[in-house]
Amino acid sequence: MAISHRDMWRTQLRSGHFNLGSEHGLPPGVENLDAIPYHLLPNFLHASLSLKPSFTNLFSRLVSEQLGGHPPFCVIADMFFPWCVDVARHYGVFSNIFCSGGGFGFACYHSLWLNLPHRSVDSDQIITLPDFPEASTTIHITQMSDYLREADGKNKVSEFNRKALAEWSKADGILFNTVEDLDRTGLNYFRHIFQKPIWAIGPINLPLTTRKLEAAGGRMTSSDQSCMKWLDTKPIKSILYVSFGLQNTISASQMKEIALALESSGKNFIRVIHPPIGFDINSEFRAKEWLLDGFEERICKQSKRGYLLLEEEVGVCVEIARGIRVAVGHEDLMAKIELVMNETKKGKAMRRKAWEMKKMIDNAMKDEDVWKGSSVKAMDEFLNCVHVGN
Repeated sequence: MAISHRDMWRTQLRSGHFNLGSEHGLPPGVENLDAIPYHLLPNFLHASLSLKPSFTNLFSRLVSEQLGGHPPFCVIADMFFPWCVDVARHYGVFSNIFCSGGGFGFACYHSLWLNLPHRSVDSDQIITLPDFPEASTTIHITQMSDYLREADGKNKVSEFNRKALAEWSKADGILFNTVEDLDRTGLNYFRHIFQKPIWAIGPINLPLTTRKLEAAGGRMTSSDQSCMKWLDTKPIKSILYVSFGLQNTISASQMKEIALALESSGKNFIRVIHPPIGFDINSEFRAKEWLLDGFEERICKQSKRGYLLLEEEVGVCVEIARGIRVAVGHEDLMAKIELVMNETKKGKAMRRKAWEMKKMIDNAMKDEDVWKGSSVKAMDEFLNCVHVGN
């Protein structure tokens, strides 16, 4: 994204041809992680490094052809494309890294990959982060991904992450998709490490309906309409959401255990389903192989309780098990569902805390004459900093 000298408040988007290429062992036409299986993540990360020459050419053309020789006000680079900062610095342009998640999670991510503290602990121990002691009682080695557990500082994923994260220090500042009051501990970690401005400007995700409406030319699909009507018929706080995110999945047998738990729970639910481990991530939905026999038919007939959603949205979860090799039975899942959804003491406390966090996020986004939320203020401060820097 470039902000032009001619009009600071107008964002100019420019596209270019960025080809990752089959020479990196990726399927043809791959543009994002949604389209590749988990085991190809290292290939994708390293392939992204090859985009720097194309971005440099695009940036050069933007300066010479579109802006009359004047560089843009600033460059905002994705956290995994920090080489964009080098290009911006070459032209003397104010540059920033954008992190799409929260400060605490990325602080752990940053510290774990740069320090690799798991190399010096046993498999059943808590990990100590040397530069982030606030998180040193919360991370167990079993919570780490396979890629991180196997990292030795020399393998492909280690080399990419350690190089990319070290490049963040070259940026003039970092933007986070989070809220200051909710995430101050993680944000202060980066302020301490980099001694540079850190802005919490979140949340910036558009609601699902807005994204889908824009993609469909202003019209909701029949599937969207059906889902919205179904949700409108259900009581407040009665929907259970199950999701493993965009890049994660589980085995087919575990998918069936979840189906059994959901059906047995008697709760209304929305479940995001991706192909299980061992299947092409782009393969068609196979209910008979991945769910219980007759699951769809029974759920649809029994009081319209379930709605299978094959799209991704933001969810909330509780920990049930750690590691991909741990099998979880439907009884364990049922216990967690009852804990969160029923009127238990802990369940009430969790829902109350979630509501408090929601209000905190809503307040951060307020932009009124007498009140500006923390995220609005942070965005104003960022834009002012860009202006001063130019």
